Amino acid sequence: MKKYLLLLSFFSLSFVGQAQVDDGLALKRFFLEFGPAIPMQGYSDNLVDGGGFAITGYNISAGLLIPVNESFRVGAIYQLASNPIDKEELESLNVFVPGVTLSSGAWTSHSILASLQYQKELGNDFQFTASPLAGLVIANSPELAVSLGPLSADINSETGMGFVYGGQVGVRKGLVGRHGVRFTARYLTAKPEPFNLHTPAVNVGSITIPSQGFEIDTRFTLMTLNLGWDYHF
Repeated sequence: MKKYLLLLSFFSLSFVGQAQVDDGLALKRFFLEFGPAIPMQGYSDNLVDGGGFAITGYNISAGLLIPVNESFRVGAIYQLASNPIDKEELESLNVFVPGVTLSSGAWTSHSILASLQYQKELGNDFQFTASPLAGLVIANSPELAVSLGPLSADINSETGMGFVYGGQVGVRKGLVGRHGVRFTARYLTAKPEPFNLHTPAVNVGSITIPSQGFEIDTRFTLMTLNLGWDYHF
């Protein structure tokens, strides 16, 4: 009789364990996401003093979440974002000599984030998630070519780093097996070091064309709206 009770207990525990595997609550979760990256506040302003001249671009992110219990997961997220500049607006400002044209360029940012995700079951394999985020951002300024008639010069990209923080909320839907789809809205803000966007001075015979450009000292604020896939294991 004792042996039968032990076998029954073993199969009961196995069933419970399999149920946890099926809903993914006790498993690690890897995800990939993609969507628009929308600059906000100073990052999107068309101002020489504090503006970033950024317009909507795209972002790609990947992450790993490890369960603490049924409600919380700790994790790490990497986000790559690219935001083109509004070159027409930049050309129209009084920072270059008249007649200067610019090539298109884009800001890029690499964010490495730690998260603590809260997850609440909504029924029908839907879950609501919310996470505070904090980490490091490495931002690269646009690389531009400045042209004036037959003359041209390059504005090289510069790199700045800073502390980034924010949060995200989302909804996840479990699919067949260990897969799921997810929608996430993520908000991040950071203040990296200023960027000096200047061309070198150019000598044309006896004429010297002075350095062209300006400094950008802006706060990076970015909203991303992501659709993604995840897999728990």
